[in-house]
Amino acid sequence: MIQPDFSTAIGFLDHLNSDELKEILNDDAKFDAVLKDVKQVKDWETEKEMMIASNRSLAEFNLKQEPDLEELKTQVQQKSEAGEQLCNHIQELLEEYKTKSAGISPDTTLALLQTVAAESEEQSENIAQDFLSGKLDVEKFLEDFEPIRKKMHLQKFKVDKMIIHKMCQVYHIQLDH
Repeated sequence: MIQPDFSTAIGFLDHLNSDELKEILNDDAKFDAVLKDVKQVKDWETEKEMMIASNRSLAEFNLKQEPDLEELKTQVQQKSEAGEQLCNHIQELLEEYKTKSAGISPDTTLALLQTVAAESEEQSENIAQDFLSGKLDVEKFLEDFEPIRKKMHLQKFKVDKMIIHKMCQVYHIQLDH
């Protein structure tokens, strides 16, 4: 900001006599003309014009950014709504899990899974025995044996995974999934 320099402004009026000074004071147009000739006033006007131009340029830039801003606002709103839907879905699944798992401990689940895996293994062994004894032909053996054996291996894998997870909890070991 420009500071007033009174000595320069007064020096500009020093050469005028009393009548000329009264005439300037009584005539607004002359007073404005003298005032506009003062360097400080000119500097203030220049600074004012520069500020106006700067503000106009900034306003125009901001207006050009408005469509992008509106698009980004829309995207944020959409993502917020999608996030809220996902959160609600997770809450529903959690409630469903709590309802379905009420009263069933992890140990019970492990025991049931071990039993089912043993049953699948026994079934696959019976199919293999039937094949070896000639009760099943090759096509029927492959059709029956492969799916049940695959199921048995998946069940055993889950059993092993549960056992490892339980051991890690007992020994406070962090698993990376």
